[in-house]
Amino acid sequence: MSIGNEYTHKLSCPRCGNDMYVDDVDYNFEGCQNNYYVCPSCKLGAFEKIRYKKPCYIEYNDEEGNKYDPTQQYNKTLNLELTQQEAFILDEALKCLEEKLSSKQQPTELMTAFWIVQEKVHKLFDVEVK
Repeated sequence: MSIGNEYTHKLSCPRCGNDMYVDDVDYNFEGCQNNYYVCPSCKLGAFEKIRYKKPCYIEYNDEEGNKYDPTQQYNKTLNLELTQQEAFILDEALKCLEEKLSSKQQPTELMTAFWIVQEKVHKLFDVEVK
């Protein structure tokens, strides 16, 4: 029996990079649920809120229940001060671009994917697109 549904998805562990699996789902109603993921390698857990059929929040906890902050990855690498929500949005935008690039689509479709990601990042940082 599979726990997932159309509102669960592939989630990579921000700590070790391995795929996490769906451990549990709390269903409220169509498009509103809470997903619980676990990394089989490092045992990091993830709690994800799905609202209005879209992921809107994710929180990571280690096996002792301590919060793990994946924003450290961006803040150290890019010298940014992102909140957890901003890092989540940036991560989702980058995943979208990576999917498009790996699907061997036509150049016009790749440019469209790039513009979508660029727009999301600009909105995230309140940068005006010129």
